[in-house]
Amino acid sequence: MFCYGGELMANILYESCTTVLNTYGFTQDAVDNYLLSQSFTPVVAHKLVSVDLYLYRTGTPGNCLLNVYASDSGADDDKPTGPVLATATFDGDDVGEDVGGVDWFSIELAAGVNLTAGTKYVLVLSAPTGDNTNKLHWGYSTTADQYATGKRGFSTNAGVTWFPQNTHDHWFKEYGSTAPSASSQLNYSKALVAIGGNCLYHESPEGTMIPLADSVDSIDTINSMIDIVEAYEKVFIVNESIKKIADFGNIKLTTNASGIGAAVPNHGNLLTCAATGAKIVVDYITSFVDDAAVTIYGKRTTSTQFSSADVIVGTNDADAAISITLGDDEAAGPFWYDWNVYGDLAGVDTTYGKLPDEASIICLYRGRIAVAGDPGYPNQWYMFRQSNPWDLVVTSTDAQAAVIGQNSDAGKLGDAVVALAPYKDDYLVFGCANSMWLLAGDPRSGGELSELDLTTGIYGKKSWCFDSFGNFYFWGNNGLYKTTLPGYPMCISQQALPKLIADEAADPSTHRITLGFDHERNGILICITVLATGKNSNYFYSLTTEGFFPESYPDTCGVSSIFFYAATNTAYKKLLLGNNDGYLRYFDDAQKDDVLADDSTIPIESHVSFGPLLIANDPKYEGKLTGLIPILAGGCGGGGEADSNNVECKLFVADSADSILEKLVANTAPNFARTIIAPGRSRTNILRRKIRGVYAGIRLGNTTAAQSWSLDQLLIDGAKAGRLK
Repeated sequence: MFCYGGELMANILYESCTTVLNTYGFTQDAVDNYLLSQSFTPVVAHKLVSVDLYLYRTGTPGNCLLNVYASDSGADDDKPTGPVLATATFDGDDVGEDVGGVDWFSIELAAGVNLTAGTKYVLVLSAPTGDNTNKLHWGYSTTADQYATGKRGFSTNAGVTWFPQNTHDHWFKEYGSTAPSASSQLNYSKALVAIGGNCLYHESPEGTMIPLADSVDSIDTINSMIDIVEAYEKVFIVNESIKKIADFGNIKLTTNASGIGAAVPNHGNLLTCAATGAKIVVDYITSFVDDAAVTIYGKRTTSTQFSSADVIVGTNDADAAISITLGDDEAAGPFWYDWNVYGDLAGVDTTYGKLPDEASIICLYRGRIAVAGDPGYPNQWYMFRQSNPWDLVVTSTDAQAAVIGQNSDAGKLGDAVVALAPYKDDYLVFGCANSMWLLAGDPRSGGELSELDLTTGIYGKKSWCFDSFGNFYFWGNNGLYKTTLPGYPMCISQQALPKLIADEAADPSTHRITLGFDHERNGILICITVLATGKNSNYFYSLTTEGFFPESYPDTCGVSSIFFYAATNTAYKKLLLGNNDGYLRYFDDAQKDDVLADDSTIPIESHVSFGPLLIANDPKYEGKLTGLIPILAGGCGGGGEADSNNVECKLFVADSADSILEKLVANTAPNFARTIIAPGRSRTNILRRKIRGVYAGIRLGNTTAAQSWSLDQLLIDGAKAGRLK
C-alpha cells in the first residue's frame, strides 16, 4: 500500500547534538574578541530556517549574532570560510541568566539558507557588544564525538585563528524544510509512504525508504486486509481490528502526572506557554483521565519550543480556563500511535463517538476520512466530521458532522461495500459486491446518493483508477469497465477479450486485482496476482490505440499495489509497483532486461502478432503471399534515437482464421521463419518465396538478453491463387 504525505510549510529537526553536557564555552568582546563555533554536516538537503542553542548569560550581553558559514573542512580544522551564508541578530538579554536559567534558546534566520547534503557548515556565535562580565555561555560535551560529523571550535582574535576541539561538541538543534530547487517556487515537502512486511516505511532522505521504528510488527500485512490514506500531514491505517496513525506534521507534548484537569482543550484550541510565548494548536489528545499524564499532539506555530515544566494556558470551547503543566520537553515526529476518537485511549469513552470494531477500506473525501469493511456490518460506511478525524458523533445536526450510511433502494438491505473511490471533492463511488453507487456532494449538506450501476459490482478495494480526463475505470463482473462521473459504466474489454473473466478465474480470496493509470505511457495497467505465490497475469490498456496488451512478470515481481508518486523531484516522479518480494519497482525505458532483487537480470521476451490476414480478400479462394518486407526502426546516421536489434519473424498460413490464431499462440511449426536484420530496410530481409493459403499470421519478436526492438513498417503483398478445394 502506498500514499504520500509530509510537512506543509513546517520546520523539521535535522542535525542536533543533545547528549552528555559537561561544561560551557563563553563569548565576549571589547577585550579578547572571543567567538564560539560548531560545525555540522546535514544528511538531507534542506533549507535552514532556525537554530536552537543551549545557552545562559551573565550580565547583559545585548545584541548578539549567529552566523552560518561554509566550512573549509580542512584536517582537524572545520573553521568557517567564505562569506556569511545566513545571519540572525537576537537580544542576548532574553537568554536565561546564570547557570540556573540555562535552556534551549531559539534563533530564527530571517532569510534562511539552502544546505547541501554531505557538505559541512559552521555556526558561529558572537556577542559584539559584550565584555568580560556580559557574555553568553554555550553548553558543550567533552565526551568524544557526541556529534560525529562536526566539532566545537573557538577563536580568541575575532576569527583570525581558530582552535578546533576534536572531542568537543556544542549542544545545538537546527531546523528547516526540504530545500526547493533553484527553479522552483515550492514551499512544502512531500515524502513517499509504503507499507509491507508488517511495517510502515517512509522516505528519508529523498529516494531512500526507512522503517518507522515504532511501527515494526505492530500491523499485520500478511494475514489481515489493510488500507491507508494520507490526510492532514498524517497517514491513517485500517488493518481490520488494528487502526493506526503515522503522524508527520505534529509535535508531541506530555503533561505532568496531574494530567489536564477538568477543563479539557478541544481539537483546534490554541494554547500558549505563559513564560516563553510558545504556541500550539491542539490536534489530538489521548485521554481525559484526571491525575494521569496525557499526551497532546498539535502544530506549534512559533519557533520557540516547549520545555519540561512549562505552563501552557488558554480556554476551551466553553470559555473555561485551561492550565496544563508539561512533564517533558516537546518531541518531534514522526509518531506512531493508535487511532481512536478524541481523548479515548481505552476505546470506552463515547463523547466523540466510537470507531467501528473493524475496518479495511479507507479514503479521504471532502475533508472527511471515510472507512468501511467491518465484517459485522459489511454494508455500512462511516464518515468522520469534516476536518476532524477524531470525531465520529453522528447525532450532531450541523453540516460538518459525522455520518454513517449504507447504499440501497428504500426498504432493502444495503450491498456490501468493497471499495471507496473518491474523485476530487465532487463524487465518491461506493464499489459494492453486486452494484455501484455514486455520492455527489456532501452527505450532510445537500449530497445525493444514486445508483451508478445495478448490474455489476467491483472486484476489490484497489481494482479502480481514474485517467487524466477524469474517466473512471474498474474491474467488474465482465472485465474492464469505463464511465464518466456521473454516467453509465460500459465494459470495454468484452469485444476484444470476451472470455477475460473465465480465462483469468480470479478469486478474491486468493487473487488481488489492482489498477493504475500510467501517466507516461497513457494507459491503464491491470495487474492480476496470486497473493500466495506472486504468479501474475497483467494487461496494459492503451488509451492511445484502445488496445489490450498482455504482460507477465517474474513471480517475485507480482504486483500487489500500484501508486503514481507525484514527487517534487522529477527523478522520483513515477508509477510505482509494490511487488511480491517486498521491493518497489518502476518501468525504466533505459533497461533492456528485467532486474530482480539480487540485481540479476532476465531477458524481456516480447512479441507482436498480426492476423488472421485474408490473403486474397475472399475466403473462397486461396491467396499467394508474394512479398513480405519488415522494416525495423533506425538505420539513419546520427540522431538521438536508438536503433532496433534483430527480430525473429515467423509466418503461418492456414485455411481458417481460427487455425491461424491457434498457430500464433502455439508459436510452433511456422511455414517460414527468418531473422530480420536490423536496423532499417534491407534487401536481405525481403521474403520472395511464394506461400499459399487462405489466411496468414505473422509473429515478430525478440527474446535475447540486453536487446530491444521496434518496428517501423510491415509491408505485405498478396494475390489470388485459385479457388479453395
